[in-house]
Amino acid sequence: MTTTLMTRRLCHVAGRFAMTSRPLLQQSRTRQQGDAVRLPDLWTLRSAVVRRTARVRAALPAAPATPLCEAEIGEAEAQFGVTMPAGYRDFLIHVDSGGHGPGSGFRRLRRDRRGWAWEGWPDEPGTDLDALTKPFPDQADIGARLDALLEPAVHGSREWRGWDERCDEIAAGQTHGTIVFAGDSTFPLLLVVTGPQRGTVWCDLRATTEALALLRKPDGSAATFTDLYVAWLDAAEQLLDEGRTELRPWDIRVPMIDACFQP
Repeated sequence: MTTTLMTRRLCHVAGRFAMTSRPLLQQSRTRQQGDAVRLPDLWTLRSAVVRRTARVRAALPAAPATPLCEAEIGEAEAQFGVTMPAGYRDFLIHVDSGGHGPGSGFRRLRRDRRGWAWEGWPDEPGTDLDALTKPFPDQADIGARLDALLEPAVHGSREWRGWDERCDEIAAGQTHGTIVFAGDSTFPLLLVVTGPQRGTVWCDLRATTEALALLRKPDGSAATFTDLYVAWLDAAEQLLDEGRTELRPWDIRVPMIDACFQP
């Protein structure tokens, strides 16, 4: 039996089992203990999230949902060497492997002849699979190191001419341990999968600054994937409640993302 066929059969069995098995709920909660912020995950919120997702997607351009199963995600995690944060993992199983979401939508996790990977845009690197297991660095330390490079440099000096090259060396490790899972090619959204910040979501603003910006909830605490997805549903449903019958992806503005661009 081929690996693909075996995985499909396992998916079928796992899918039927997941609908009735309470132990899997406990497993989901246990996985979440390693995330930066412990919150109700999408498994706990499954019925409400799936119902709300169906309402919002019905108003957006048609895009078929292709959720994954436990066996497929386990296969991808084994390849990557990391475990998906709980909320994102549950989204992949119960909602979709990508598709409609903030900005240009969620990048789809899929398998081809080379293995598992997230879809990207042409001429844009996307998720660095070789760096997924590396620790996500302290972003304040990254900023301090970049500032230290700039301060002593005099415009036109040898130090100034070499500044870009040294900045690139530091910036190369700035997104270690992250998945480029949403956003667009200019300002992608990153999900941290390693280190103390595991489970948090960041916006990559390096097209205009040297910084990554942490997405925050209204109370100022760090946002997780679940927080972001529910905030996107909130924004979309507000438009529908105002009388809109059709939505375009760029009409749905998420406050926690917009806040990243405020001074």
